Amino acid sequence: MTTRASATRTVAPPIFSMKEEDNLNYFEMVGDELRVRRKLAEGSVNVTIRVDAGSSFAEHLLNVVIMADRDKYPVFPHLTYNIQVPLNATFPLLVQQFVAGLTRRTVVYGTYPPDSLPIGLRLDEATGDLYAFKEFVDAFYGKPTVFTIIRARNAEDPQYYSDVGVALSVASDERGLSFPVKLYRLVLRENSPAGTVLNPAITVGNHAAYDGVNYELRPSDLFWIDGDGFVRSRQSIDAEKLSPGSKGIIEMTVIASNGEEEAEATVQIKIEDVNEYAPKFDSLLYDVEVPENIEPGHMIVHVHAFDKDISEQDRLTYKIQQGSPLNTSV
Repeated sequence: MTTRASATRTVAPPIFSMKEEDNLNYFEMVGDELRVRRKLAEGSVNVTIRVDAGSSFAEHLLNVVIMADRDKYPVFPHLTYNIQVPLNATFPLLVQQFVAGLTRRTVVYGTYPPDSLPIGLRLDEATGDLYAFKEFVDAFYGKPTVFTIIRARNAEDPQYYSDVGVALSVASDERGLSFPVKLYRLVLRENSPAGTVLNPAITVGNHAAYDGVNYELRPSDLFWIDGDGFVRSRQSIDAEKLSPGSKGIIEMTVIASNGEEEAEATVQIKIEDVNEYAPKFDSLLYDVEVPENIEPGHMIVHVHAFDKDISEQDRLTYKIQQGSPLNTSV
């Protein structure tokens, strides 16, 4: 697992570091990347990431949840949602469809704490559809943004759940067309056939209140988006043929228009690598002469292997298969 940090550059180049709660040494900073350094155990860990730039610094607290049964947790496609309810909409209005992914299991939706939805909102526990009523507009027009937490729970194993933060506000007619989030992250498995549909759909907020919304992706050579906001692949994509600097991510801009207004958001599609290749050593045979009086711990040879899979490449581990592991180490 790798997480990338970023910071606004000042005169001095930014230097990233991290501090882990309880000194568990699960992670390490390599440049601007937070990487796993050893086997993880289920639970949660607080990690403080710090960036220093000359005499200035900033810190960010990251809570890392380590899941032992990853496939049992529902997963929201976004960390937060920003929803605007139009002032003059026709109510009740479907303002958001929450879709938490869970393979071969049922998801039920609620709030945390339970029954804590703001006045004028209703959440369908089975579908994740959030509806706004006129009471919401009457209560919150001209007032600060209100917040709530939507919880998706595994119906068969209710101890497994995920939460997402939701910000809601009443939008006057002048605020118009907009996407509820500014960054969408989708995943496509490498070598999937052309026409593969990526979920969830990307639509403007309060899309039911607008007529004739058209969507467009730029650039559109690899993907296109239909009128319902579903992104589809134009061709099969080989992760190994993407530029090395992309880290397997294709970035585009999605544009929504209704003839009068336009809205934009960023779309990042992660091409999920399939392990197609085996590692190969630079040489099939390393011929090494070792002096009989060599000191213990002295390096006798440096070997190197490379994996064409974009998810592996130089991130390989080495071990001795034959010989005496008591007297040699890698």
